[in-house]
Amino acid sequence: MVIYAWFSGGRDSALSATIAKKVAEVKNEKLILVHIDTTIGANETEEYVRKFSEWINAELIILRPKKAFIEYVKDYPYWPAIYPPRYRWCYYHLKRNVLIEFLTKDENAKNAIHVMGIRKNESLFRELEYSKVFSAKCYNRNLCIKVWLPLLNVDEMTLNRLIKKFNILENPVWKK
Repeated sequence: MVIYAWFSGGRDSALSATIAKKVAEVKNEKLILVHIDTTIGANETEEYVRKFSEWINAELIILRPKKAFIEYVKDYPYWPAIYPPRYRWCYYHLKRNVLIEFLTKDENAKNAIHVMGIRKNESLFRELEYSKVFSAKCYNRNLCIKVWLPLLNVDEMTLNRLIKKFNILENPVWKK
């Protein structure tokens, strides 16, 4: 089996990927980092993603949306943050659709464990959407994946303590 760690380059995904790597080593499984380049990330983060994959010794898959953010802005006359989640075109075009396309094409990914660095105390949406550390996440009737959220109930203090304890390679953007 393969473990896929969805990796944004943020602190949560770095810690969850590190935990997943430790589990993969114990279970003699392969860890693959999957990064979605939304085309609006900081250059330092894109560089960090590559360095982190080398540091953790994991294969890296970088996915990109069909069009760049700036092209989508021309198509949508409103800023997504002021609308309810179902109208957030940036999330759907830059992340969700990219993820679904990848999962649909990669047979290994459909049956794998997917690790995500989600902490429910970060937002009301996450608190309502995610309640279990191990669950299934369905994107449509035909596409459900097994999800592991190792940081779901972790607070900020614990997150920082674990990053230091595991001596995790830091993204320079974290301090900005």
